[in-house]
Amino acid sequence: MAPRTAARTENTAEFPDAAEFPGEFDAAARGEFPDITRPDAGVALVSTRHAGSPQAQRAAARATLAAWRARPLPGGLLSLSFYAGTDGAAVMAYAQWTDRAASLRHAAAHGPVMIHGVGETPADLERSEPLAFRRYRTIGPGRSATAVPACIATPLFDVDGPERQRAIIDTLVAGPLSRPLPGLVAAHFHFSTDGTRILNYAEWTSEELHEQSLHSATLQEAGATTRATPGVRGVGCPRYRLVWSLAAPSAPAAERPAE
Repeated sequence: MAPRTAARTENTAEFPDAAEFPGEFDAAARGEFPDITRPDAGVALVSTRHAGSPQAQRAAARATLAAWRARPLPGGLLSLSFYAGTDGAAVMAYAQWTDRAASLRHAAAHGPVMIHGVGETPADLERSEPLAFRRYRTIGPGRSATAVPACIATPLFDVDGPERQRAIIDTLVAGPLSRPLPGLVAAHFHFSTDGTRILNYAEWTSEELHEQSLHSATLQEAGATTRATPGVRGVGCPRYRLVWSLAAPSAPAAERPAE
């Protein structure tokens, strides 16, 4: 992957730029889109919630940042990023950890909740339980001075077991997704550690180019391939803008966990 470059969050008038919240979303919190390929990341936890409105998205972004800043970031947490859905309703948190054990230690001490301020009844919290993923493969040209992510698309699939997880990703990467897509910076394919999900965390230079890609022959073929594969079912493809991101420095190679 190309070296990381500064990225700004392009929010509409409905969801103002984080810079409009001084003291809550300062420069340190706004940060960059996380480096999904950082070698010291052993697991990614992903949590999504339905906030319901742009105002509720903003409230969740504030509450979540405040909750995580109320105590020192836990050992083993490498990055935590908060996203608002372009539908004006969804929110997502993506956290990179050195390993699953570190995230479980934190959850045992403080609970598993990643997103705050969106209804916290027992049923709400059960629905928001984070899923644990491992990055499997990454494709795309990567970041550069002219290829900076402005949004992400997150196709999600139900999958019947680990073998199908790897098989469908390998099939897509070797087949339709071997062709370039205008505006795609990188697509990071993850599989859930329980064998039931695939997540494609795909970085795009603009929402417009992602929207156009949905009608391209390449993605039409990819969709047909997925639908024709037994044990793989598409769940949806939400699109998000980054609101804020916190990141720890990369660990020296000697300190990275063994594969």
